[in-house]
Amino acid sequence: MMTITFSLSGISFILDAGMMGLFCYSRYRAYIGNRSNQITYYYFLASLFVSLALLTYGLPIFFSDDLGIMSIFGSTALVLNAIGFSNFFMIALYSRLSSRGFILAKHILYIFVCLLTIGLIVDIPPAFIDPLGIIHWRFGLLVGILAALHMDLAFAANVYLIMDHFYRLKKLSILNSIGLVTTFVITGIAGSYLYIGDSGLGLGLASIGLYAGISVVFFLALRGTISRFVWW
Repeated sequence: MMTITFSLSGISFILDAGMMGLFCYSRYRAYIGNRSNQITYYYFLASLFVSLALLTYGLPIFFSDDLGIMSIFGSTALVLNAIGFSNFFMIALYSRLSSRGFILAKHILYIFVCLLTIGLIVDIPPAFIDPLGIIHWRFGLLVGILAALHMDLAFAANVYLIMDHFYRLKKLSILNSIGLVTTFVITGIAGSYLYIGDSGLGLGLASIGLYAGISVVFFLALRGTISRFVWW
C-alpha cells in the first residue's frame, strides 16, 4: 500500500522540480525560436534532466515504507542529474573547444555517467527518511564524491564562462547573468552536501539551500514569461 509521509526534503525536491521545469520551458521556447543556438539547446537539455532528477528525488515520500524503492529512486535521480550536469558542462566545453575536441569531451562525459551508474549498481545506497522527514541518500563515498565533483566542475565552468563574457552579457540582461551565477554557486554548495552528507540538520539546510538557489532561475524564467505575455 502506498504510504505518504511528510518529508521536508521530499516536498522541497518536488517544488524544486516544478521551478526548474519552468526554467526548462523558457529555454525550450528560446531554442525553438533559434534552433542554431547550441548554448540554449544544452541549457534546455540540462534543465530538463535536472528537473526529472529533482522530481525523482521527491517521489520517495510516497514509498517511505519501502527502502528498496527509495534506493532505486535515489540512484535513478543521481544518474539523471549526472546527465543534466554533463549538458551544463557541454555549454562551457562547446564555447572553448574545437569540434573534434568537443566530440571527444562529450563521449568522456557519457562514459563518466555510465561509470557512475555501475557504481550505484555495485554499491546500492541504503536510503531512508528519518523521524524529522529528512531523506538520507547515503550514496557510497566514491560515487558521492565523484557526483559532487562532476556537478561542481560543471557549475564552476559555467560561472567562469558567464563572468568571462559578463560585459557583453550584462548588455543583454544583467539580471539573468547574475541570477545564473547565484544559482550555480548556491546549488553547487547545497547539492554537494546532499551527495556526501548524512547529518539530518545538514541535509535539511542543504535542501533549503537548493530550493533557494533554484528559486532564483525560477523567478527569472517567470519574469520572462510574464514579460512576454504583457508584450503580446
